[in-house]
Amino acid sequence: MADTPKEEGIVKTVSDAPPSHYVVKIQSVSLLRNNIDQYISDAFDVGGYKWKLVIHPNGNKNKKVNDHISLYLKLADTSNLHPGWEVHAVIRLFLYDQKKDNYYVVQDAEEKTRRFRAMKEEWGYDRFIVLTEFNNVSNGYVVDDVCVFGVEVSVRKEIKFPGRDCLTLIQDPVEDKLSWEIKDLNFRKDCYESNALQYWKIQIYPKGYEGGKGTHVSVYLALAEAKPSTQIYAEFIVRMIDQSNSNHISSSKPEKCWFNATNAAFGWPKFISIEEFRKPEYGYLVNGSCRVEAEIKVLGMAEPDAMISNNSAHDCKEIILT
Repeated sequence: MADTPKEEGIVKTVSDAPPSHYVVKIQSVSLLRNNIDQYISDAFDVGGYKWKLVIHPNGNKNKKVNDHISLYLKLADTSNLHPGWEVHAVIRLFLYDQKKDNYYVVQDAEEKTRRFRAMKEEWGYDRFIVLTEFNNVSNGYVVDDVCVFGVEVSVRKEIKFPGRDCLTLIQDPVEDKLSWEIKDLNFRKDCYESNALQYWKIQIYPKGYEGGKGTHVSVYLALAEAKPSTQIYAEFIVRMIDQSNSNHISSSKPEKCWFNATNAAFGWPKFISIEEFRKPEYGYLVNGSCRVEAEIKVLGMAEPDAMISNNSAHDCKEIILT
């Protein structure tokens, strides 16, 4: 076998032992080369993970390779892995010499581990073997238009990083206005909820809630959908509208708060006394109808982000100004 170009950190050897984990036998190699740029094998299990072998019979064009076969191992199913996961594995890729009954093997020197992760699910060799060497009939890599590739995987460890946030701070927040009219409000029902607007909904407790129960109408601003590990930082104000135009005002003070799955609502148990709310001259309750408005500015959001570099500190937050 002629020498292939040397690549730093890569060892190319010959082995009598076949690959212990997976083999792909390709019939009609000529048709593969002429019709398919990339072949991805079925999934196979090693070390508790599913893998696939990826073959570029004419070289990986995305890497500008056209004179070698490119061969890679891909982690096939990452849906059940912890956010921020890494799987460290040693890989050996094989090509069967059918004449000599041995295997051409490419692997990293000193059994270097490769880090499979969300940003890099595939590892291997852009220049696994020179195409002229592979196609040379004097060698035994292709016999009767058939060739055989294989792989061994040694999983060394899985790293599960703690959850991390990507915090986005909004430089020029847009104000949303949520306007809600409750018709046929009665004091038998404990709670009314508005329809959702963007991330938000309003809750009204006509008989009061928490510290205002029995004496006050309680009003809350709440997340329409409280997603786990997602936080929204908002500035907001809530008003109860005087429908009689007598210029009575019942309004909260401007507030700023982080909303999340465990703190999904912020409000005022004693927003307005039930006595005042029911007085006709104030116009808050007219023919069983009341109106509430909220003005909301989202100032920032923090969401899980497994894409942050795994070299960063475990409690790292990426700050993005928009």
